[in-house]
Amino acid sequence: MTSYCSATQARRAINRIIAELAALKDSRKLFFFVDDNIVSNPKFAKAFYRELIPLKIRWVSPARLRFVFLPYTLHRSRSVSIMPPLKM
Repeated sequence: MTSYCSATQARRAINRIIAELAALKDSRKLFFFVDDNIVSNPKFAKAFYRELIPLKIRWVSPARLRFVFLPYTLHRSRSVSIMPPLKM
C-alpha cells in the first residue's frame, strides 16, 4: 500500500482519536484498532499509548513482533497482552 501512496502514511491527530474513544468508552467493552501495523511509527505509537493509559480501555490491534520490545507499551499501559497469531 505504501508504494501506491508514495511511501507515506496518513495518521489522525492523537487528540481526535482520544476524544472519540473517550466518548465511546462507556458503551464498549473492547476496541479493535484496524491498522495493519500500529507500531510502524514508534514515535507516534509511544505518544498514542501514553494518551490511552488514562482511558483505561481494553483494546486489540494487529502488530509486528517488535511491539513486544517496546517497553513503554508493556510496562505502562497495563492494557496490553500478547496473543500468538491464529493458525489457519
